[in-house]
Amino acid sequence: MLSGSSLLVEKESAIGKMEGCYKVKRIKESGGAKVILGMAMTQDSKTGAITLSQCLFAEWTLECLGMSDRNPRSTPLPCGIELSELNAPRTDDNMLFMKDKPY
Repeated sequence: MLSGSSLLVEKESAIGKMEGCYKVKRIKESGGAKVILGMAMTQDSKTGAITLSQCLFAEWTLECLGMSDRNPRSTPLPCGIELSELNAPRTDDNMLFMKDKPY
């Protein structure tokens, strides 16, 4: 668990609340966080790149909503697409068109 408190009592209280709400499990071995709010976290030891996966959170959410037996569907975006600030609208016309879009 990553925390932002220097007081052990506050940290333990926060961890207890998280365990109750999000099925968070404490990791006893060293080496850093492995799961953050249902997101699995891995770090490439050579490059230092961090990867987050929301599969655990999605599965938990579907289970809570009674939808874990549903069939997966593709998203409209191609698999593996990398979005960045470069994808943001730059021209006045594009900014106006995207103004009411929830992105």
